[in-house]
Amino acid sequence: MPTLTAPPLAVITGGGTGIGRAVAELLAGRGWSIRAIGLDADADLPASISFRRCDVSDDTALTEALADLGPVSALVTCAAVLRDDEWIPASFDRVLGINVTGVLAVAELLRPRLAEAGGSVVNFASMWSYFGSLNSPAYAASKGAIVALRRSPMPSRASG
Repeated sequence: MPTLTAPPLAVITGGGTGIGRAVAELLAGRGWSIRAIGLDADADLPASISFRRCDVSDDTALTEALADLGPVSALVTCAAVLRDDEWIPASFDRVLGINVTGVLAVAELLRPRLAEAGGSVVNFASMWSYFGSLNSPAYAASKGAIVALRRSPMPSRASG
């Protein structure tokens, strides 16, 4: 008799809206289990997508939103923010905290679960990561940082 196995699990930051939602729906349609996290979710988000409200720049909220998960086959990072006042240092820092540090934080938190499943990480960047943006310097810089982050391999750890 064949052994029944659970469907692969994908964690998608920003998975309640926009590109993240589109990825979540695509994978759910292919039989994946989905845990979407983010600040917003569309009212018509399909029930097949498990959504948890979470600010990816808040370590405690991130830990709580992902605490009940087993092995993770894919991490897709789509959560991002774009602000009108990015030339102000505090706003610049806030954008980087969500768009870059949030990516690093969720990847680090899920590292053991990704390793357990032999999982992969997919990060979304932007064309602005290559040529910048007049009105959105923090967003452009954050997406450039994502490109550089992904080119930097995560070190292996004996404990995780």
